[in-house]
Amino acid sequence: MSTETERATGVVADALAGRLTEATLRHEERAVVAVLSDRRIRVESIPGPEGDDRWQVAVSVDDETVTKHGPFASPTAVADRAATLAAESVGYTVCCDGHRS
Repeated sequence: MSTETERATGVVADALAGRLTEATLRHEERAVVAVLSDRRIRVESIPGPEGDDRWQVAVSVDDETVTKHGPFASPTAVADRAATLAAESVGYTVCCDGHRS
């Protein structure tokens, strides 16, 4: 992981810590995971088209990914989206066969 990615991941972690005070934050390589009582929000650095860092955010419930957003060009933009996703209700869509999708 590059120094720039480490710095940007730190910016995301700081922004999330300030906005998601009820979450426990975990640092993983290239990612910050906010663990809330009913979901996990994973903010991950991904390679951009020119080798620069882009960001995506995924929401998981019961270890199942229920939504993904991105890519975002800046740590601030992805932290804003993650904070919004933390405040929204989350759930599964149940398909016609009764299985979660």
